[in-house]
Amino acid sequence: MRRTCLAILAFALCAFGAVGLGSPETGNNAEPGPNCATGETSRGETKLPSESAHARLPTETLTRWVAKVDGDPISVALFERRLAANRSAAYLRFTGTKPMALDETFWTTERDGQTPAAWLKQRTLKDCVRIKVELGLGKRYGLIPDTSYAAFLKALDRENERRRVALARGEPIYGPEQYREREFFVYVMSNLRLAVANKLAEEVPPPSEEELREFYETVKGEHFRLDDEVKIQGIKVTPKGTESAAQAAARTRLEEARKRLESGDDIHAVAAEYDDEGKVREWVFGPAAAPIRTRWRAELRDTALAMHEGELRQLTGMENALYLMKCVERRPSGYRPFEQTKDAVALLHLQRKYEDMVDKRVKSARVEINQVEWDRIEVK
Repeated sequence: MRRTCLAILAFALCAFGAVGLGSPETGNNAEPGPNCATGETSRGETKLPSESAHARLPTETLTRWVAKVDGDPISVALFERRLAANRSAAYLRFTGTKPMALDETFWTTERDGQTPAAWLKQRTLKDCVRIKVELGLGKRYGLIPDTSYAAFLKALDRENERRRVALARGEPIYGPEQYREREFFVYVMSNLRLAVANKLAEEVPPPSEEELREFYETVKGEHFRLDDEVKIQGIKVTPKGTESAAQAAARTRLEEARKRLESGDDIHAVAAEYDDEGKVREWVFGPAAAPIRTRWRAELRDTALAMHEGELRQLTGMENALYLMKCVERRPSGYRPFEQTKDAVALLHLQRKYEDMVDKRVKSARVEINQVEWDRIEVK
């Protein structure tokens, strides 16, 4: 299993590691200057790889820093990128289910003792601290030589250039033709985490089977639960023609059937009056159900598995047929047994150890705020 995990990592870590040159003036841990970024334009701006047609990043934001994590700078560039990624979370945090105008007053209006702007900056700082801790671990284990955001951007540039050349030569590539910055960041970080976790596994004794079984019991509900067995009864109403009037008439009939069922009428009596063939349709979905072979059947299954007992839902099937579905029974099917999931449990156990290690390092990290840069960052 470990060999498989490491094989998955090869591409991403080569992409990131190939650019870890650092700055000769400041060292590998510092945010490099313009010559270590992705290329400087005549206006002193760094053209972002892949997103260069619609996004530009001032070079100075790669050298200025908002905070340091154990001496490793969080560049303004990284902080602003993470700030943008967290904006929607901040909006939902302070509005809930009530939409509000997203203007300057929203960000500066205090709610529950805090402004959305202040919350967003603190949330972003926490994200960046964790990212720097994880990158620091990658460097400690020799997986990447440079933890700077400029190095990441150069890796993105190199990878997209490799993809452009491969496509021009007619060679196969895997994934997108060109990575966008956010996609590549997620890809590289997720693979780096897996690589560090595997390095961690080499340092500690592997868990015993008893430990894995105990761990399995704590995670099976989230990771190994089998689909419930769901029994559905339904009524099918097909429009008598393709014109809009026929479609509307079918929808009206289905709505009448729904009201009858909601009022407590027996589904067999309702089907006798409204179903195309005067009968109740029945489906059973779950682990023991027959394989799904059509897109319509898959849609029907997905809808059924999302229903609770007694719920009614409408669904459009093949040839514009309309279905009124009722979940009449839902029973739990249990969990995939430990013997079938042992490798997955071991990987989850390893990931948990990695998360615990990162959590401890984040808590003990020495964070130094550059108050001048912190105050300069505005949320609008």
